[in-house]
Amino acid sequence: MKAVIRIVSALALSTVVASCGRPTSEPGAPAPAAAEGQEPASAQSLVLSDEQREQAGIERQALQMATIADALTGPATVLGREVVAQSLAELTMTQASAEQSAAALKRIEGLRTTPGALGDDVLDTARRQASVDAAQRDLARRKLAAQFGDGALKLESRQWEALADGRLKLLRVVIPDGESAPRAPRSLRFVALDSAVAAPAWQSTAVWSAPAESGVPGLSLFAVVAAADLAEGARVLARWDAQGTVTGPVVPAAAVVMHGGELWCFIESTPGHYERKRVSADHPTADGYAQVTGYQAGESVVLRGAGLLLAREFGAAEGDP
Repeated sequence: MKAVIRIVSALALSTVVASCGRPTSEPGAPAPAAAEGQEPASAQSLVLSDEQREQAGIERQALQMATIADALTGPATVLGREVVAQSLAELTMTQASAEQSAAALKRIEGLRTTPGALGDDVLDTARRQASVDAAQRDLARRKLAAQFGDGALKLESRQWEALADGRLKLLRVVIPDGESAPRAPRSLRFVALDSAVAAPAWQSTAVWSAPAESGVPGLSLFAVVAAADLAEGARVLARWDAQGTVTGPVVPAAAVVMHGGELWCFIESTPGHYERKRVSADHPTADGYAQVTGYQAGESVVLRGAGLLLAREFGAAEGDP
């Protein structure tokens, strides 16, 4: 008997959910066209009755205009100090050897005009040693540049020492393709992935171009920051403030849903009619994403219930009963 009750209850619940928010079209309205295999920029309207909207818990909010500083963003990773320390140790040792052999060669050459000077064989040996040590030093420099970019050679020894002991942190940054970033921004700031406010200590002290990583598209950069509290291996968000501002309606983050690798929201065009629209993430704000085109201030965006609308749209499209 209990099993029968559970089955009847489940059927009743599925009937209520299936009836809530099933997408329909206005009479005679054609479905929006889309290229084969591509998601349309906006979807056909979903129509809900007053009762269905109440059951779905739909909440709306009017879009507000905002003017924000234009910024480029990209993921960044804090490198481990052992990588820096190993490269620094090799460069330091070869640099010391090259300086020592060069000084020995100069001393031997200076003695050639004095009585009892060393023979030519000693001089030739000193020259060969100086040449070998100089080549080893140059090789270490080239390896350092290949790993960390030519800009790494411009860092002072005290900066390398601070990187090696963790007082400074080295971050690798990738600005995605399509962003109009300069080849090497003068300064970057970094924020935690779950925060929109940068800590004052997370400001870069040096930025330079990095060798591109295989299979990672975009502009690669290295940045040095004075942030001892940043954990090695941590992933943060890099921001570069461009010159200029962006003005547009802000879609709240709470209204955004993801589908097909894209961000979307639902706009209530008329009471009970909901249109899914693509959200651009090019201009993030503290509360959401500013939209340059495609949206108007005052439009009603679904703040709560967008996930249910998305599920109903594709559930019905796939032939839900």
